[in-house]
Amino acid sequence: MKTPTTHPPFDIGLLLPAHLTAYGPVVSDALEFFMTRLSAERQAEITSAQAALPAEATPADRLVALFHCCPTLHKMGQVIARHRGLDSDVRRALAGLETFPPVTPLAEIRRIIDEDLTAHGVHEDVRIANAALAEASVAVVVPITWHRTPSGPPQRGVLKVRKSGIEDRLNEELAILDQLTTHIEASIRRHDVPQVDYREVFENARTLLLGEIHFERAQQNLYATGQQYANRRDVWIPRLLPFSTSRITAMERIDGVRVTDVGGLPAHRRRRIARTIVDAMVADVVFSRDSEMTFHADPHAGNLFAAEDDTVAILDWSVIGRLEKRDCEAIARLIIDAILLDAPGVCAAVDSLAISPADPARLAESVGAALDELNRGRLPSPSWIVDLLDRAVFAGAKFPGNMLLFRKMLLTLNGVIADVCDESSLDAILLSKGLSKFWSEFPRRAFSWPQSRDFATHVSTSQLARMMTAAPLAAGQHWMRAWTQCIRSYFPAT
Repeated sequence: MKTPTTHPPFDIGLLLPAHLTAYGPVVSDALEFFMTRLSAERQAEITSAQAALPAEATPADRLVALFHCCPTLHKMGQVIARHRGLDSDVRRALAGLETFPPVTPLAEIRRIIDEDLTAHGVHEDVRIANAALAEASVAVVVPITWHRTPSGPPQRGVLKVRKSGIEDRLNEELAILDQLTTHIEASIRRHDVPQVDYREVFENARTLLLGEIHFERAQQNLYATGQQYANRRDVWIPRLLPFSTSRITAMERIDGVRVTDVGGLPAHRRRRIARTIVDAMVADVVFSRDSEMTFHADPHAGNLFAAEDDTVAILDWSVIGRLEKRDCEAIARLIIDAILLDAPGVCAAVDSLAISPADPARLAESVGAALDELNRGRLPSPSWIVDLLDRAVFAGAKFPGNMLLFRKMLLTLNGVIADVCDESSLDAILLSKGLSKFWSEFPRRAFSWPQSRDFATHVSTSQLARMMTAAPLAAGQHWMRAWTQCIRSYFPAT
């Protein structure tokens, strides 16, 4: 094993949220382990990037420069960029990774473009811009003008071009991540902090990154989701152009800005954009009667654009997840048992979502703490459910990959929505959608079997009856809190 020569340029533990500061030494150890196992050439690249920064560069600036050198870290930075628990300067710096200015020499990208478009027989029909638009963790985006026919009108598009050598970089880094799990487990024991199973987390990261480089799969996803959203006039999925390849995704160009850059718009328009995002990306998935629904698994702000008419463009479908109806039914049972403060019922619902159950005693303690929050006035909202599942992980539960992707999606969107409009929240918007669906179902319930869960809310009439008869006061209080939060999301105080 080579002698470590590269060290983190700062104490990354200083950038962690307050409730995770105990893990600072563990994270610093992990980062040093990762960096010192990169090739000498990669280490020199990181050192050069750090040396190029001005002397007064902040730790957050240095973190971004480091992350951009490594596609795995770049992706992780995009994922956490909108996390509200991070310092505002750190969040602002990490947000730059969502649409990073292009730094890869255009000549490298043009070589790939020229080779693939020539092989496709359309090189003469495509005019390529002299500068790239942006750079992501594994690709560079280059604008083009395309003539479908020599005499036809020009069409504006973009080419998402996979970086040369990115597969080798990813393979190197993913191999290090495999080794890193054992190192982290030892570091956790050494620093005496609660044990967490990181293998599922790294497997999730592997899924995201491998999805990023499989362009043909991403193109299939893009086409399929275009059909899925075809009836929504407030959502725009870019159309594929007919000369995509295994290294290039060619698609129409969508003008707009990141949804988090609409601060100059009136509040009612920002609220409308926030609602469209939650409706299209979460509510349409959660409140579906289909046996399985697809969701966007990487919804950072760089993949969400707002057009001039307030429609929302959802970009980059490289990585998708699938949520099954039975998972939604388990979450619905969890919410009902939470409203009734039924701790054993909540424990059973959590275990039904897991692929490996938690330690019963530790899970009961975690559920008790979560229910105490409801007693103090918190709603059993999406953020509460995410917090509960996180507690279950600390209690030893393991959840399937799609559930982890869905949790990550909710966490990412929660921060994005807060940055789009501080008067809106993912919880309030989703609660209002759920209540609207709930009331609209009543006519159909009269003609359905009491045990049927063939509803968008995934709750049977018999479950509702149990909830209302078992604890009418608690249920009523939760309904009133939910309605109050929904009303505030529509009519915020001025």
